[in-house]
Amino acid sequence: KVGAAPAGWKLFEMSGTKAGQELAFNLLTFAGTLSIVGFTMDKIELRLSK
Repeated sequence: KVGAAPAGWKLFEMSGTKAGQELAFNLLTFAGTLSIVGFTMDKIELRLSK
């Protein structure tokens, strides 16, 4: 355990890479917020109904 709350995380993805954006979406939890600052032209596949 790391002592972090199980929900409501605030994630900031700034790498601008496909792998970084995929990781950020996978870390997104219930009631979480994701801000994507970096930019990539690579296409990522994700489910919006997580």
